[in-house]
Amino acid sequence: MSKKKKLIILFSIVAVLLVFVAVYIVTNRIKSEPSEPDYSSISGEYVLDDSQSYWKGVGLHDFTATEDGYYFLTSDMQYLKYFDYDTKEVIIACAKPECNHKSSSCNAYMGSRAYIADNIYYHDGYLYYMKYSGGMSVLVRMDTAGNNSEEITEIMPSGQDSSTKLVFHGDYAYAYYQYVHYTLDEEFTEVIKRISLKDGSTKDIYEISGKNISIANVKSYGDKLYFEVQEQAEKRSYNSKTRGLYTYDYQTGNISLVSDENVSDYCIIPEKNIFAYYVTGQGLYFSDINEQTTQLILKSDKTYDMCSLSYDGKYVYMDNILYQVYYYSYDDRNKKCMVLNTSGEQINEISCDSVMTMYFGDSRCMFAWSDDNSSEYMYIDKKNIENAGTWEIIGE
Repeated sequence: MSKKKKLIILFSIVAVLLVFVAVYIVTNRIKSEPSEPDYSSISGEYVLDDSQSYWKGVGLHDFTATEDGYYFLTSDMQYLKYFDYDTKEVIIACAKPECNHKSSSCNAYMGSRAYIADNIYYHDGYLYYMKYSGGMSVLVRMDTAGNNSEEITEIMPSGQDSSTKLVFHGDYAYAYYQYVHYTLDEEFTEVIKRISLKDGSTKDIYEISGKNISIANVKSYGDKLYFEVQEQAEKRSYNSKTRGLYTYDYQTGNISLVSDENVSDYCIIPEKNIFAYYVTGQGLYFSDINEQTTQLILKSDKTYDMCSLSYDGKYVYMDNILYQVYYYSYDDRNKKCMVLNTSGEQINEISCDSVMTMYFGDSRCMFAWSDDNSSEYMYIDKKNIENAGTWEIIGE
């Protein structure tokens, strides 16, 4: 594993682990009556779209889905490659004739681009990443062959770490910091910045000022952008809690509170108008948006107490990796990913003992980063997800 990648782990993954999982220590409890979300601010009647809301909302964004496969950044952060879903072959993302793919002139060589680490996105036929230039992050659009690239606009002050994140919807990208100012004594104003993909114009659509706060878990569903505001629970520590889960209405610009519970993650099941969310120390809830009722699907326990969620169009995926890595010693960890149907029934439970980071994925594949010294990416083909249990190494 490269030294550079280890630094990214220290300042990105480990920080996220501490921020999210330490919620358990501060707020572990079970309520007899859950606080129902504000249904009026939850989207309904939408389909999973190019916003790719199925990827994990916190941590690294090394994978992005296309029509026929996936682009991904190599674990040493040097090259951009393509994973063909049908053949399971890995192809370097360079179409330059006679290129040996070993020099900085290779279209797929990201090391020469000075880009913001662990960020690659596919939207409306193009790849997007963030370039680091003069202390600023710059949004860049390029074709999938890497032949042509275009700088769209400067986003915000940044280093080369992976703390600036993007979410795409329609003609806009939405940028925000992930845990940049967390645990610092100074007061900062955290923002979500809207960027026009047509003309590069920007607008701050949300801002909040304070000490030791962060915007996190930003996802796009239907006509709204969802996001969390998190804060410290104890001074000078990573013990934290979610202050609130909010929505931004793309049409009206209105900001609404969905829930003030300590929501670790959430997703929406459009076919049934279900808002699924996990409250740390309580469990997994399904809220029926139409009926305005909430049901506790799975009560938290020693194995599942703080979880991440994803919905791929057919199943809900719930993993406990962040919680297990932080709270338990290496030998006592019980890392798992539960697969549930849209009624909340368990379909499968996949061992994630070999997983450091879960990326989730769309209806075709689920991706993860290996927990061993090989620093390899792994996948599970979802064709038989009801019985799946073995992770395959990408490229083998």
